[in-house]
Amino acid sequence: MALAARKFSHTLRQTLLSGLTGAALALVAAPASAVEPPEGFVGAYLAGRVAEQRGETNIAAGQLSRALALAPNTPRLRRRVVGLLAVEGEIERAAKDAEALSEMGENGFPIGMLRVAKRFMTGDYDGVREIVADPRANGLSPVIATLADAWAMAGAGDIDGGARKLTDAARDMQGLKVLLMLHAGMLAEQGDRADLARWMYEEAIAAAESEERPLSPRLVQVAAGFHDRNDAPEAAAAIRAKAGEGVEDPDDTAAVGQIVKSAAEGFGEALFNFAGGLYQDRQYRSALVYARLADALRPADPATRQTIGQILEASGRSEAAATAYRAVPKAGSYAWRAPLRAADSMADAGDIDGAAKAIRAVMAIAPEESEPAISLGHLLRSANKFEEAAEAYDEAIKRKGGLGPGDGWLRYARAIALERSGRWTEAEKEFLAALETLGDEPLILNYLGYS
Repeated sequence: MALAARKFSHTLRQTLLSGLTGAALALVAAPASAVEPPEGFVGAYLAGRVAEQRGETNIAAGQLSRALALAPNTPRLRRRVVGLLAVEGEIERAAKDAEALSEMGENGFPIGMLRVAKRFMTGDYDGVREIVADPRANGLSPVIATLADAWAMAGAGDIDGGARKLTDAARDMQGLKVLLMLHAGMLAEQGDRADLARWMYEEAIAAAESEERPLSPRLVQVAAGFHDRNDAPEAAAAIRAKAGEGVEDPDDTAAVGQIVKSAAEGFGEALFNFAGGLYQDRQYRSALVYARLADALRPADPATRQTIGQILEASGRSEAAATAYRAVPKAGSYAWRAPLRAADSMADAGDIDGAAKAIRAVMAIAPEESEPAISLGHLLRSANKFEEAAEAYDEAIKRKGGLGPGDGWLRYARAIALERSGRWTEAEKEFLAALETLGDEPLILNYLGYS
């Protein structure tokens, strides 16, 4: 009898698993956004997991939230939902569920960070330090815990203690000295300790140079901006000169005010710094969580919003990226760079005409910039609108004031547009000039061979 029962149980389990697999395969066969899931927990759960596997985290968050509402006492599912909500920037909901998970004894990424960030938002610095003090339960990495603790100390008025914590950590975490000393400098500025901040920034720059690392745009922006605000333009210029090609545009480095103006913004800056590193390592989902939290802690920072757009773009979520770029505050060169990136994302999503219209609008608000005209040329060339592409490249050259040694690829792109427009004599001249600039570039030689 027992054997028969076991066989029946096994058969039932296999039947159920087969049914779930079939349902999952049916969902995989169509775009997750087009799926109308069956009623109940199983349908919502399957739709959510398939969407998550596709990278459609917005759909996954909605479907798995629906499943969680039907089965609220499932910590593992709640933890997955928390992570998805954080990815989508629904920080308030994610933080609330993170607290519930913590009460169940759950921790790890991103539960601890959400709990810490929420306390920074409300000014509960003692609460931050209480979480940080329990490394076995907070799920925070040592460097994040150190930065959170230091900024919480600063928020509570202990500037010297926070700075000391960071400088001590910089000795123990040599690979992170640049980051820690940068934050020590920003923290010192919170207490109007200009001399201390100056020394911290000098140490951060020296650490980068000793490691033979280029100065990051953010380090240049913060340190040079500090000297600007303290009537030391020569020192600011010297830092920018060291950065060389590392800084895209003077607008983005000439900080009018402090990058960090509160303890919450300080921790937000730390999360932004890590988001950038994770983005470079192509860990896009984790990078997006850090960037979303940074944005919640400091919603007016254009660099953070721009980074969110870049992460979404790299993740293949073109429409979401375009929306994120449109939300970038129009400060400095972001006023045209962000709309240009939004247009690129529109093109990636298939809206070529809309993207071309958007780029032309950018060209109108940035009449001296050549980059938008080059982007328009590339877009039109990819759409086989070669005559219009050639006109766009001509406009780019006009804005640049002519072509130089570094414009070989622009010459090549323009040559293709000219050749496909039937203007071979002009195209040949540009192809030869491109080869002279770039050498015997295989891509150009192959194109000419097949033309």
